[in-house]
Amino acid sequence: MGWGMMLSLVGVVLIIIGSGRNLAFGGNEIVGDVVCLAAAFLWAFSTNLQKPLLQQYAPLPLAAMMIGVGAVGLSILALPAALSMDWTSLSWEYWAATVLWGALSIGVSNAVWSYGVQRLGPGRTGSFSNLVPVIALISSYIALDEHICLIQFLGSAITIAGVWIARR
Repeated sequence: MGWGMMLSLVGVVLIIIGSGRNLAFGGNEIVGDVVCLAAAFLWAFSTNLQKPLLQQYAPLPLAAMMIGVGAVGLSILALPAALSMDWTSLSWEYWAATVLWGALSIGVSNAVWSYGVQRLGPGRTGSFSNLVPVIALISSYIALDEHICLIQFLGSAITIAGVWIARR
């Protein structure tokens, strides 16, 4: 599993390098860097925490519990912005999209993730998170007409190969 994870991370780095954007750490970007590191740590902690809990609970109820805990924390953080927003300016389409896509992207994906942790374990399931940049690259090509360069294509192939090796 270790070699597969390292290989998939190399692929992710190639995807990032191929974007042509300057990579920067520290400076004005430090807040974003810290938030990303904290999010990655908490996601890894959550994934590892699920394994023993999945011996007591089914994936769907556990995912619902974890989403509830996350929703409380995020709601507290969002409270200042929520209090200053003019909620009447939002049309029903925004509300419908929030409910629909929130249920699909958060609810269904967390239930599938919990099922993966139960069946494969945290390490093997965690390797699938390296597919996010590959999916983002493909989605941006389709939806935003973004250009994909050879190094990003190669990085995607390496990432997929690494995930395949890691899950074995």
